[in-house]
Amino acid sequence: MIPADILWRTLARLREQREIIAIEREELHPERHKDIVDVLNEVEQLLNTQINLLARVARRYGEPMH
Repeated sequence: MIPADILWRTLARLREQREIIAIEREELHPERHKDIVDVLNEVEQLLNTQINLLARVARRYGEPMH
């Protein structure tokens, strides 16, 4: 496996996690589960930061070799 593959696989997993959070958050009541919704929003922001960092480096290595 080459570095670009590792970067793109990691990006794919982080994006999956972001999608899972979005889906699960929709099932929560915005008032009754406000603390959980707030935490999921923060986690999503952290995921977005990680995705942006990896995407920036991954662009230097080009497209995945799959």
